[in-house]
Amino acid sequence: MNTKPFSQYNVLIVDDAPIVILTLRNMLIKHGFSDKRIFTARLAKGAISIAHQERIDLIICDYNFGRGMNGKQLFEELKHLKLLNHDTVFILVTGENSATIVRAIIELKPDEYLLKPFNSVALRERISGAIKRKSTLQAIYQAEFNNDAHAGLEACDELTPFHPEYFFVIEKFRADFLTRLKLHHEAKVVYEQVIERKDVNWAKIGLANTLVSLGESDDAQRLVRTLLEESPHNVEVRECAANFNMLNREVPTAIKHLELANNLVEGNSERELVIVNLCLAEHDYYPALQHYHAYMEINKDTYRNNTYAKLNLIRILLYCTRKLEGREDLLAQAKTLFKSVMTGPENKALKDELDLIAAHIAIEENQYVAAFKVLSDLYRRKPFAHFYAQFHLAWLLHEMNFESEFTHAITWCFENLQTDSSDTILSSKITLGRSLEANNVERQAWMQEQYKKVRAAEENYQALIDALIELQTRCPLLRTVCINIIKVLTRAWPTNKSALEVEELIKKCDNIVKQLVPNEELDQSGYDTFLFLAQDRCQQVSVVNNNLQEPEMAN
Repeated sequence: MNTKPFSQYNVLIVDDAPIVILTLRNMLIKHGFSDKRIFTARLAKGAISIAHQERIDLIICDYNFGRGMNGKQLFEELKHLKLLNHDTVFILVTGENSATIVRAIIELKPDEYLLKPFNSVALRERISGAIKRKSTLQAIYQAEFNNDAHAGLEACDELTPFHPEYFFVIEKFRADFLTRLKLHHEAKVVYEQVIERKDVNWAKIGLANTLVSLGESDDAQRLVRTLLEESPHNVEVRECAANFNMLNREVPTAIKHLELANNLVEGNSERELVIVNLCLAEHDYYPALQHYHAYMEINKDTYRNNTYAKLNLIRILLYCTRKLEGREDLLAQAKTLFKSVMTGPENKALKDELDLIAAHIAIEENQYVAAFKVLSDLYRRKPFAHFYAQFHLAWLLHEMNFESEFTHAITWCFENLQTDSSDTILSSKITLGRSLEANNVERQAWMQEQYKKVRAAEENYQALIDALIELQTRCPLLRTVCINIIKVLTRAWPTNKSALEVEELIKKCDNIVKQLVPNEELDQSGYDTFLFLAQDRCQQVSVVNNNLQEPEMAN
């Protein structure tokens, strides 16, 4: 156990108000901390710089600095940079006592937090309590810091008999370590034993999540309903309910729970990312883009604002471009952002991902030949090691109707999930992958039915052209369908189509045919003759329609 006196602690005070820094410094000196070991910073960047230079034992940090990163983001940044040691005590301070801010602090799980104004005695009690807990349970905190669940369980077993005052803290760690090791049955027992002793919310939430993981849907549903009734404003309860909904493929309901959680506590970047994934799974592309912009705004000064985050923004812009009509502005945004990434220092390491995005941009600009070569090469080499790039490849293969390739590519998506640190993000990625897989299966079944319509209408050119156009609308890059549309247009006119619409259809089909079908094959089939006849028929219909229009009356 670490029993060094306060005078040997390195302390960092982070607050943008000089008077607060001075007051805290005086309080700390009064309680035995050394003035020479007290460091101060007014902004998060200054705090990070100090933490790089000194081993900090105690951090007292304001929640809101007014600009730049807030205290929550600083805490996450220090953890990411490995600048918080297992025995470092982090205390958040705020002058805002609104429920939203308090919930945000509790969700962050610092070692302690204080609401302003507070006195010297309250400060000492919080510091002493946190130091004593972390010193007594040092082996557990060390295991958590090292992400060593096995060592963590051993430490829990060793400490439990001697420290009954920390029973609930130890059991919470124990259940978490068991969950990390996928030992859900054992975690379930721990949660149930804690609840028998005291009806605490964290244990009921943990039990509900464990029941979801075990597939015990009925028990999980009952417990989730109870939690929602008892604690509708608890963020963890909302996230637990969302996890249950994801497991049962009730994605819109999961999104609602997470958006309610966002209303309770703003600024959670992981939750925004989960909502993005779920919106994409539901084909709600513009809301996905809005939530990803929120994700980027939250993280603009943090380690998460990196090249990979920008690549994912480009992907979502391109998904929206393809699925939302008339949003060429989104394609322009994607291209501008793509150019900025292309010129960055990391572009060589990201060549495959950049090639994939370039292929997608080419597809949106109707340049199929070069794009297909890139997709074929990436499919053959299987270069992607993380989910979002692999999903992007699978998504494009689905859109391009590369059915056999898609089947393999979507499987590779699920192979790239094992490194995720958040179970909720992992669940949202699985939901996203399953949604694309299900959409592909549904489309293939629909196509089979549509092909039956086409075969049944071989002698009825009116029904045949309507069936072919319906097929082409959903699957625009089927070259055989495009050729047949051109041919049948020489004999029949589509139902409820104007000459202008048919002219546009002919252009689209011809563009695809000219790019994807070899010239020799087109020459042998007499394609150009059919194209001329189709265009001529379209022009004749246009002339007739113009002649049938009533002339304007002269004044």
